[in-house]
Amino acid sequence: MESPKSLTKTSMQKALTNIKVAYILAFVSGAITLLAVIVALTGDELVEGVNAYAFVDVAIVLIAAVFLAVKKSRVAAIIILVHFLASKILQFTSGVEVNGAAYVVAALFAMGYICGVMGTFSYHKLKDEENTVAVVEEKAAETPVEEKVDESPIEEK
Repeated sequence: MESPKSLTKTSMQKALTNIKVAYILAFVSGAITLLAVIVALTGDELVEGVNAYAFVDVAIVLIAAVFLAVKKSRVAAIIILVHFLASKILQFTSGVEVNGAAYVVAALFAMGYICGVMGTFSYHKLKDEENTVAVVEEKAAETPVEEKVDESPIEEK
């Protein structure tokens, strides 16, 4: 049976891996969107409906990805997931022709972002537990152990 510390270490590694998957996907998504915007602005209609306002999407995703990568931010992970889901709902319901591969890719990205959200919550929970244990251990080390001496008078019978 594994010790609690090794379980915590394994859980922390899984959380960090999930976070890494999410921010890598967000960087990839932001880069692809940026490329599509640049191509669309040059006059080539690569993706229907892409215009300069898509730079806002790129900024949201890339800024949130940076916060996710650096700070392991729960808010950033949720923003990335909600932004992705909203954009896919708009894309799939806008009447633009979408092939089956787009649904598969969207599902994979959604699963990666969901793992990222779960990873950030696990990461911060484990970090809080580590900090709590460290504080308790520090307090225990500072507190001197005193032997309790019974100072009551000895009664003779």
